[in-house]
Amino acid sequence: MVRAKEHGTRSMYNSGCRCGACRKANSEYEKARARRNARIAMGAEPARRVEVGEAEWRVRRLLRMGWTRHELERLTGLKRITLAAILGERSNSRGGELGYVTRPTIDVLDALLASRERDIADGVLVDAGPTKAIVRLLIGSLGRHGAAAALGWDIKRLDNLNYHDLPRVKLGTAREVEAAARRIRGVLAPAKQPAKVKTWEDRMAERRAAGYVVNPYTD
Repeated sequence: MVRAKEHGTRSMYNSGCRCGACRKANSEYEKARARRNARIAMGAEPARRVEVGEAEWRVRRLLRMGWTRHELERLTGLKRITLAAILGERSNSRGGELGYVTRPTIDVLDALLASRERDIADGVLVDAGPTKAIVRLLIGSLGRHGAAAALGWDIKRLDNLNYHDLPRVKLGTAREVEAAARRIRGVLAPAKQPAKVKTWEDRMAERRAAGYVVNPYTD
């Protein structure tokens, strides 16, 4: 059963009703849309609809990175027919070409791109020197077991990095070690020495050294 449309709504106005309540609902909608379009034009608000080309190159890039379409459907929440329409392989639900996608579609594709690019970057090999230096500093300050616990590693992994002559490590490992070092920076930082409190004799000696005549009874 199809629910009857109510008066005082824009959908009822679009159906042809021109009663006062429906005209008012349509007027409020148009005013809100005009304000939204003005904010978008000034850059104060992102556009709610984006040209489909912006989604297409993102989807094609994800496919080149190794994602399958089934994975994209699962991770983005986009339907198979929507992905196909974005790629220009089929028409939209109205039989024409898909011209626009919503802003949330772009946002979810961007988030997936960022995570995938980070995963790829984490596998790049970098110089092991800085990472090994941090690990050895952790071991010197916390001991082997304490350093392993701070890193969230087992002893075998810690010893493998510390004792073996590994010229390179994965960027993800380097980031992991640096993050652990930042978390326990307070443990590694030397304790601050309390400021020395000057005595009356210290202050008098400073004044004499500066050339002042000091009266011990008044100064």
